[in-house]
Amino acid sequence: MENEKDISSPLSCPALLEANAEKCVRCGQCMSVCPVFAQTGLESDSARGKMALVRHYRQAPGPEQAQRLEHALSRCLLCGACENACAAKAPTLASIVAHRAKGLEMLGPKTLLNLQVEALTSSGQGAKALRRTARFAQQLLEKSPEKSQGLFLRFPASWFTRRRVVPRLNERPFLESGAVKKMQAAGPGAVGYFAGCGANHLFGRSAEAFLAIAEKCHLKIFAPEEQVCCGMAAFACGDVEAARKSAAANIMLFADKGLCALVTTCATCGSFIKSWPGLFPEGHPLAKKAQRLADIHLDAADFLLNSPILSEITSGLKGFDPPIRIWHHTPCHQRFSKAATDGPRRLLAFIPGLIIVNSPEEVSCCGHGGSFNIKHYDISQRICADYAGRILKSSASILTAGCTGCMTGLLEGLAGEDGRPAMEVRHPLEVVMQALQ
Repeated sequence: MENEKDISSPLSCPALLEANAEKCVRCGQCMSVCPVFAQTGLESDSARGKMALVRHYRQAPGPEQAQRLEHALSRCLLCGACENACAAKAPTLASIVAHRAKGLEMLGPKTLLNLQVEALTSSGQGAKALRRTARFAQQLLEKSPEKSQGLFLRFPASWFTRRRVVPRLNERPFLESGAVKKMQAAGPGAVGYFAGCGANHLFGRSAEAFLAIAEKCHLKIFAPEEQVCCGMAAFACGDVEAARKSAAANIMLFADKGLCALVTTCATCGSFIKSWPGLFPEGHPLAKKAQRLADIHLDAADFLLNSPILSEITSGLKGFDPPIRIWHHTPCHQRFSKAATDGPRRLLAFIPGLIIVNSPEEVSCCGHGGSFNIKHYDISQRICADYAGRILKSSASILTAGCTGCMTGLLEGLAGEDGRPAMEVRHPLEVVMQALQ
């Protein structure tokens, strides 16, 4: 039976795909929760409007119609808020991605978008060379970063990005570091760690914090250097085959290793790992392995909370004196997807002298949405600005977020006119590790 919350499962079933748009009963509940519609007020930017367009344009699937539909469907963050609110349980995200795939097949890829996505997600030689060049360019472009891992552009790089603040590339990919190689272990009881592109290339400190906590607690960690992108970036662009290949490569690395858990420190990666099984039809050699890995997946915070080592961790927490105040951002993939959890917030609550100033109800979408931020930068920034304004009015000095995409978006949103951040942006495990030192 297809799982209605699995955004990829209907892709292998054309009949179900055609029925997806018909499940929308046009109640408009999606409009009350859609971050994009809240900014534009356009019917076509709501899930209801998109399903109406799908029904309309599939009757005339020419290039011009495909172009119009592709533009409309690109104006979606894939945050899942609409599906979460939908009483009819219409699998809107599956329909959007599937029709993005049809548009990709008919119209071809966007060259610059592909370059920007592959810069962080590809393991090919071209992407590696691009990252090496980017590390060199950092020395030319950056201003002195303070309070975050962002770098602030000295002069415009608008040929590649409209952002003022971009995350600093790790000096070397996290998965090539000595810390990872030192802790390699597989077999019964080992913990698989899926780092994800964000930690591997940008926010290495989040991954380093998890490994440091694991080492303190004498955990066996299996984090193969050969792991690649989870596949979400390609999937969101409609390139389902590329997403399937990425998932397959990772499944072959982590399956049948006797792992007790497959842990992530990025909500987006965790969400897509939960959706890996839907990429493979029943009977496919990797289908059961994908399901097994999805079943044992845990966000790092949940793993620590559910582990016998929790008492060892909490007993070692020195806490903060004087107290520090943080705003904890729960990513959309931890609010609406199959990987939904409040684990990071609950783990932070154990730390003495740490005050979380916001409630879960005060969290909203950061507006990043991966490639959405590239295609629709202005809308993305308007969504983020509204949310960042509320954060800046709080008494927090640190913002924590368990998703590298959200961390990227919020670095920009919290920056002042001079490009400097108004507060630190950190992963929750960084704060936990600091409290253990």
